Amino acid sequence: MTLLDVFLWFLVACLVIALYFLQQWSRSPFAGLPGIHSLSRLVYEVLGKYGTVYDLLLSCHERFGPVFVFAKVRGGALLVVVDLDFAKKHYSQAHFIKSVRRKPSKFFERFVGMYNVAHSNGETWARQRKAANPAFQWQSLKKFQEKFVREAHRGLRYLECGKPDPAVEEVLKKTGFDAGRGRVVAMTRFSDQMVVDTLGACIYSLDMKQFEEEEARLALLGRRIMAELESPARAFLGQWVELLPLQSNRDIDADITELNELLRGVMNEHLSQAGEKNAEKLDLVDHLVGSLSETEVMRNLLLLFFAGQENTSNTFVFTIQYLAEHQDVQDKVRAEARALLGDSLSPTVEQLKDLKYLRMVLKEVLRLHPPVLFTQTRVAVKPFTVGGRTFPAGTPAAIPVLLYHMNPEWWDNPTEFRPERFEGKVTPLSWLPFGTGPRQCLGMNFLMMELRVFVATLALRYRFEPGPQQPSWQKKTYGRSMDFTTGPILGPRNVYINFIPLY
Repeated sequence: MTLLDVFLWFLVACLVIALYFLQQWSRSPFAGLPGIHSLSRLVYEVLGKYGTVYDLLLSCHERFGPVFVFAKVRGGALLVVVDLDFAKKHYSQAHFIKSVRRKPSKFFERFVGMYNVAHSNGETWARQRKAANPAFQWQSLKKFQEKFVREAHRGLRYLECGKPDPAVEEVLKKTGFDAGRGRVVAMTRFSDQMVVDTLGACIYSLDMKQFEEEEARLALLGRRIMAELESPARAFLGQWVELLPLQSNRDIDADITELNELLRGVMNEHLSQAGEKNAEKLDLVDHLVGSLSETEVMRNLLLLFFAGQENTSNTFVFTIQYLAEHQDVQDKVRAEARALLGDSLSPTVEQLKDLKYLRMVLKEVLRLHPPVLFTQTRVAVKPFTVGGRTFPAGTPAAIPVLLYHMNPEWWDNPTEFRPERFEGKVTPLSWLPFGTGPRQCLGMNFLMMELRVFVATLALRYRFEPGPQQPSWQKKTYGRSMDFTTGPILGPRNVYINFIPLY
């Protein structure tokens, strides 16, 4: 066979492959729809043009309109819709059900606990949701109030007399930032320590002692695992990376094993005490242990660690950052807290409910920075029509939460930080940080109550001002400099806040 023959056969093979993919494309429910259909284009647009997924999504809405296609990192694509009527159907289990991964990454499954209350359907989902619901209702959360306050006081003690963070000292030296009477903290680490300690106390009945432990091992554990799982190599190569003899695989395996052993110990401790506690002292794990199998309990404990740390901590960091940048808003938060609490740093549940302006601040932060950009993918259980086009059952679709929160039809000057917009009624289904309907996020009330304690307590004792900015704050998002982590949960990075004591 000559070289020319080889070349001709190569061309034929390429043609056959191209025809195959063209045929598959013509059968796709998304054929002819505008959007980003391929992973290669997604990578190009994020890395080559827009820099962040935030800005890419906003651009997609401007270029393609309210209905478009968006490529998934691990292959395939999904339908993205910005429409209030569609949102009603999307959150209804009569029209859409959760898309469950058939072959999740081994590490991802061991870390997040797949097939838990967030990743299951039907009777399996209903049983797990029923078991977890009682612990997250507002009345049940009242017993957590003292623990929220205790962990907030730990944060205050750290700001007053905790050991200096060498990493922060290095940043101060490098930037020449003068903190004056204040103390500069790396906000993400500080927040993780408070949030993980609170998770331990309220959910697992454990004293994590992350402020007392110099390396804050558990507070950083989840961040390390997520950073590795969200690395570009794992995002684009998927499970193949896990087969390679890499040091990163050994490190992440050790971290996930440590977390699993910790939570398995929590579960076993609760199993040994089953039936011995009175109803007043039951915590979430007790509710799960009494209703679910051990495998299901573990899956949900892993989910709560992952989501409870990331979502709450990120929102806490963003809130303090916005208050530091908007001193007028911070003054209103402090004045409201002082009017209700006086000099007390231990708010009661009733007082927390009356912190209405702070509640508006938290809702505005969650509007600008929802915990996730998209809802979890849901699959249509029957044909549906949107944008004048009918799609078959089985079509994967997602709600782009960010685009609902940034839509100028529903929000005046949507990129502006303005908590007062929540004084009146807002357009139904235009604010969706926790979703809605029967699968609304379990932790919504927990997060809102916890952060009201944290922010009010800190505001009564300190003034927050921006700390040194890092060179990584180059990309302008929403017209301001920010630095984000990557992945489905976008958190702030390199946020330094100067806490200045008020007395």
